[in-house]
Amino acid sequence: MNPLTRKPFERQADRFAAAMNMPLGPFRKQMALLPFGMPTVENLAQIYFASIESAAIHYVDLIDEPCALICLEREYEEHGLLIPDSPLKVRYQVGNVNFPFRIKPGTVIPLENELLWACSKDEYYTEGSLSGSDLGLKPSTNLWINCLPQNHVGGVLALIYPGNGLPQFVIDPLKVI
Repeated sequence: MNPLTRKPFERQADRFAAAMNMPLGPFRKQMALLPFGMPTVENLAQIYFASIESAAIHYVDLIDEPCALICLEREYEEHGLLIPDSPLKVRYQVGNVNFPFRIKPGTVIPLENELLWACSKDEYYTEGSLSGSDLGLKPSTNLWINCLPQNHVGGVLALIYPGNGLPQFVIDPLKVI
């Protein structure tokens, strides 16, 4: 199902299921102990026997800092075959209430973007600074991005954060219950 469904009862059901599978208190405590990024999301997904995508959406919902998850995919032919060197396109964005930008689905990532291209080609994490123009935002916008190849060929899940570096604390340790 599309994570950005406009049906409020579907989003409410998704949040309820995430809270049941990944309880807020323990999930937030573990988030506070781990650094920002997709490796943390991957660890949380394993701990709670959840998909990386659902753990990432839950992570973004609970994080105190402005953050968003974007899902990037390559083009597919009519018969379902991947077009090998097609550019990455934004499939969807899920941002928390503090994230100030809206990245439109269908935004094409330039092939020159080494960071995202390397992640879509290989099986390792990439992270670094990204210009807003690569995501259809103002060129003066600086974003930090942390990527993980998705479980299907050529796909990428990425956490994005405004600024030129990683946030120090994603969960205020003093607020964790």
